[in-house]
Amino acid sequence: MALPVTLRASRKTDASLFYNVTEQTMRVHVIAAGGTWEEEGRRREAADDSVNPNASVIMVGKVDVGILCVERQPQEIRLHMLCLLPGYQARGIGGSLVSALPKEAAARCVPLRLQVLKVNSAKRFTNVWALAWNKRPSISSTCSMQRNPAFNADPTVPAFGRIVGAG
Repeated sequence: MALPVTLRASRKTDASLFYNVTEQTMRVHVIAAGGTWEEEGRRREAADDSVNPNASVIMVGKVDVGILCVERQPQEIRLHMLCLLPGYQARGIGGSLVSALPKEAAARCVPLRLQVLKVNSAKRFTNVWALAWNKRPSISSTCSMQRNPAFNADPTVPAFGRIVGAG
């Protein structure tokens, strides 16, 4: 029997969790994209992220297993961050958490956006780019994607496809 996946509001005391999750899931990708992993700066970012009112801690049962940040702006919904500890990846957790976002975006008539490092295997998070996502050209190390409101309401178009590295 699978344990329930829940979210709880993040708090200042979660800064070390935010650092550990991002270090375990993103360090290799940041370096592969030509960046550096400056621990002190990353710890500051984790502390800031942990008090972001849009951030949540992902729990399986009573265990903290990841972090999620969804920014709901008047003009868009942006999936800012979704990271799961390696032992909890590829279990459908990430997909289950974000599956409601297209419907929410459609109800509000706003686009749903996300950005993924080009070197991150989680960019396969959506295998429906050609159908439901507009992939924006970029010369940077990231790939920006937007799902337009017309596709958000279409139940025949998968929300995000399979998320590799996130659930």
